[in-house]
Amino acid sequence: MNALPKRIPRNKRWKYSAAAFLDRILGILARLDLVGPTRKTPDLTLPPEPKILLLSLDRLGDAVMDTAAVQALKDALPSAHLTVLARPATGPIFWEHPAVDRLWTTPVPWWEDPASSGLLMPGWWEAWWGTLQQIRREHFDAVLDLRGDPRHLLLYGALGKPTLLLGHTDKGGAPLVSAPSTLPAGDPPHQIDRKLALLETLGLRPGTRPRPQVHLTQEERDRAREFLGGGRLVWLDPGGKPVQRWPAERWIQVARTLSSTHKVLVSTAPGQEHLGTLFQGFRILEPAPTLRDLAARLSHCDLVLSVDTGVAHLAAAVGTRTLTLYGPTSPEQFSTARPGSVQVISPYPPCIPVLHDTCHKEPSATTAPCMRAIATHTVIQAARQTLEGTSELLGKGAEA
Repeated sequence: MNALPKRIPRNKRWKYSAAAFLDRILGILARLDLVGPTRKTPDLTLPPEPKILLLSLDRLGDAVMDTAAVQALKDALPSAHLTVLARPATGPIFWEHPAVDRLWTTPVPWWEDPASSGLLMPGWWEAWWGTLQQIRREHFDAVLDLRGDPRHLLLYGALGKPTLLLGHTDKGGAPLVSAPSTLPAGDPPHQIDRKLALLETLGLRPGTRPRPQVHLTQEERDRAREFLGGGRLVWLDPGGKPVQRWPAERWIQVARTLSSTHKVLVSTAPGQEHLGTLFQGFRILEPAPTLRDLAARLSHCDLVLSVDTGVAHLAAAVGTRTLTLYGPTSPEQFSTARPGSVQVISPYPPCIPVLHDTCHKEPSATTAPCMRAIATHTVIQAARQTLEGTSELLGKGAEA
């Protein structure tokens, strides 16, 4: 069984206590054979042409990273028939992916942004029941939860009664899986390595880590080119979670500097349209009609500047160079940057991994101190180096 983190912050302890209690209940149900896979044994042998369901039920950035695990599994098992179960919001990432044989989607309320109360709505339970019946009818040889979430393991894995069920259980759900998995090296490990470790549980050796990829059609690229127009393009995405945001006035200074050589585009996400009013004189892009449109538009840019968000991962997955600002999160754990990209890392001591969504140094701040510590001149220099193709070094520097 994967161990829980040794250092658990006070405001997170209830989650791990709840996970431990849930595991006790699940252990009882598993022993009664009411939940869990049909095979709980060291024998994890798959048939020659296995049917495998991959659960990719997370947010945008994590779903993009899941494409690497999907490709690695197909490379290791070319004869496997791979089905991906994703959220409707992120499912289009897997369209046109050569390793995906079939794509299903289902709503998952706790990953909506903001999280919805869908669990209280009869419609969600009806949708979940339909998905569960679909899973049961297929009699999958294996279900792999690429995140390692006890909710996924139970609702879309154990209750679906696959032959094998695999997923990391450091957050709970150990009684449900066919065999324990081993977390890869690193403290914490890179998220893609964490996903690939599930393949090693099956005895598969992926070799080199595949790059996340979103495959676009030529029609999608042509439509994006027509929308954006010609010229050298730099895309600024000043949004993100409040704790991750870089001060808007610094983004504006970067935009003004780069506008001397490039056409600067400023994107807004739903609920963040107000950010566009701060960037007078630049082209403000309203939210793209679809996720595929967003990916295609990012593919035509020379550089995408953002904090560690789904936009950064999506840009990298379509082959665009990125400049990503890291504060509460770590590039060693989350970066998917393409060659030639640059990462700017805050000189401020980083938050510990289990505080990914908050800032233990100044919880009341809308912008974390680590993000405010990133210097404007450092970002400008890193952007110029990336555009000129002269550096792949990590930029660091404090704000004067």
